[in-house]
Amino acid sequence: MNKMRNTHPQQGIAMLELVIAVLILAFGVISLGAMQNQTMGNSNYSKAMAEASVIAEKKLEELRHFPTLSDYDSTIATASSAVTGTNAEYSTAWVVTNHTAPDYKTVTMTVSWEDRYGPQSVQLSSLIAQDEPVEGGKLLYTLSGGSPSSSNTPDEDTDDSGSDDSGNDDSGNDDSGNDDSGNDDSGNDDSGNDD
Repeated sequence: MNKMRNTHPQQGIAMLELVIAVLILAFGVISLGAMQNQTMGNSNYSKAMAEASVIAEKKLEELRHFPTLSDYDSTIATASSAVTGTNAEYSTAWVVTNHTAPDYKTVTMTVSWEDRYGPQSVQLSSLIAQDEPVEGGKLLYTLSGGSPSSSNTPDEDTDDSGSDDSGNDDSGNDDSGNDDSGNDDSGNDDSGNDD
C-alpha cells in the first residue's frame, strides 16, 4: 500500500507541470498573434501615409502648372476634394495665402484619412510664383536672402574652364604671315630664264 500512496502525488505534479506548460505555450502563441496584428497595422499605416504624401505632391504639382499667367489667380485658390486611394479614402484640402512684393502664393496641402488608430493626416507646403519659371527661380533666390539683381545670375554665361580667349595662341603655330617652309611665293621667278 505504501507504493500506491507514493504514485498519486507524482501523478498530480506531472499533471500540474503539463497544465503550466500548456499555459506558457498558449501565452506565447497569443503574444505572437498580437505582434503579427500590430505589425500588419503598422504596415497599413505606412502604406496609407506614403499614398497620402503622393496625393499631396501630385496636387501641388497640378497647382504649380497653371495654363497661363492670366489663370494664376483662378487656378490657385483655396479648395478641397475627396480621393479614393488603394489604402484608404482620403480628404484633401489646400489653403492658399497670397503674398505681394514679390508676388507669390503659399499653398498648404493637407491630406487626411481615418484608420484603425483614428484620424491621420499629412501636410505639405509649397511656394508658387506668378512669374515664368526663370522668374520663379529668382523669387526663391530672393526669399532665401539673395538679391535678384546679383551680378552672378543663372542667365549669364560664365566660363570657368581656364581657357584664355585674349587672342594669344600658344600652340606654337605662327600665323603672322611669314612662311618658313623655304618656298618663296613673292612673285619673283629665279629660274634664270629671261624673256
